[in-house]
Amino acid sequence: MKRLTNTHSGDSLKILRKSSILWSVMPVAVALLVSFPSYALTFDTSYNPSMLTDFGTSNFALIQSDVQYVTNLYSSLYTNNVTLNISLTADTSPGALAASLPTYDQSAIYSYSQIRSALIANASTPASVSATNSLPSTDPSILKGGYIMPSAESKALGLLAGNATGTDGTIYVGTNIGGGSSWDFAGTSTPNANDYSFINALEHEMAELMGRTTQLTNNTWAWNGPMDLFRYTAPGVINMDPNATGVYFSTDGGATVAKLYNPPNTNGADIQDWFNSTTPDPYDAYATPGSFAPLSLVDQQMMNTLGWTSSSAAVPEPDTYTLMFVGLGVLSFIVRRRKVF
Repeated sequence: MKRLTNTHSGDSLKILRKSSILWSVMPVAVALLVSFPSYALTFDTSYNPSMLTDFGTSNFALIQSDVQYVTNLYSSLYTNNVTLNISLTADTSPGALAASLPTYDQSAIYSYSQIRSALIANASTPASVSATNSLPSTDPSILKGGYIMPSAESKALGLLAGNATGTDGTIYVGTNIGGGSSWDFAGTSTPNANDYSFINALEHEMAELMGRTTQLTNNTWAWNGPMDLFRYTAPGVINMDPNATGVYFSTDGGATVAKLYNPPNTNGADIQDWFNSTTPDPYDAYATPGSFAPLSLVDQQMMNTLGWTSSSAAVPEPDTYTLMFVGLGVLSFIVRRRKVF
């Protein structure tokens, strides 16, 4: 196994091996996607010019189709009345796969009581109600320095206006994966043995922008994140030590292991990602080549627990993906500054 280092300060999806200008686009090939019901969660997605220049016209059209698929999927699963402003940019670093850089408002630091109340108020499923109601009445953190979260999750929890402007985060897409591997942009089909599903990478990174991230390994500040409250090592024992092992996500106060988190010091992989098992998952720490994995029930339970309201009419992710390409188009350009923090 080889881990390829993320050169950005955000979270990254690692590789598991076998041996600001925005673009408003009418692409040359417009993909007609599997349709999902329309809900209140919407995405305003923009593309840095590097996405076209580095990937080329044909692949850029496929990338847009895959992005539309993922945003439609998340909009069908979660109904929060918010708009998320997401940008994508190419990463030419050798060996880079994908990474996310959420936007944080460092002036908005919340107390444990505020976070706990917001999580409980936004719980929308039996699992998320159980998970949030299992939180103790007093702050279980080590630092006691307060809580910070990506702006997208602040919107979901009602702590930031749902229509607040400004970028909610950036996804960096590797252009030079290396090792004989490349992206598979063909929707939800199974990639070739050495290639990686772009859909799964987008699902992984998009969820991090939406709050599926940790602050325990961030040495820049002494704050925690909401997801850090759901790290258990035993029933009733929340463990917020970033070096702890055997840590797992649970929706019933630690009584049941829903998913193991990735252990620390495994080539620098993110500790809030799932520990890779025999069944690949989009939220795993390491991407698996030659595999496409639909979002799991536990993935959705995690996002529900973080404040993303479940849709009672949620549509499961299909195993097949139909693309029809039509028409010719033109490109127009809009200039906007990219906000990082």
